[in-house]
Amino acid sequence: MMWIPWEVSESVAQQALRDLAGAMEDPTALAALAGCEVLIPVVAGVSYTHGRPDFVHLLLPLAERKGRHPAALVFTSEERMTRALREVHRYRPVILGQLIEHWPLAGVGLIVDAGHPDSLCLSPRCAKQHGEVSWRPIV
Repeated sequence: MMWIPWEVSESVAQQALRDLAGAMEDPTALAALAGCEVLIPVVAGVSYTHGRPDFVHLLLPLAERKGRHPAALVFTSEERMTRALREVHRYRPVILGQLIEHWPLAGVGLIVDAGHPDSLCLSPRCAKQHGEVSWRPIV
């Protein structure tokens, strides 16, 4: 997995989302997005230990979607997070590819930039197939 420096992560991630809007399974755009930092909204009352990369302790906010599997929410910028979740003012940054590598939730999808025109819904193709989760964009 390629890692994107945090200074350009937001613009690279948002360009990857635009590219994926035109070609849903573009491997270059998916790889770029996986290397970018995303923000996991922190729900009020939740506290994390600073500096620990232990994904077991992350609480992922889930969106219930009528007729579909639930999905965790992540955002490519504070601005996009605040527009979607006005009451949330804290977040935990993670590299999207690392989050996906440690995905603990079979049957739970992932929405990047929920509520934005460039949002992307990802669904786990299979739950932990050979130690990996294979993701696919949802049309």
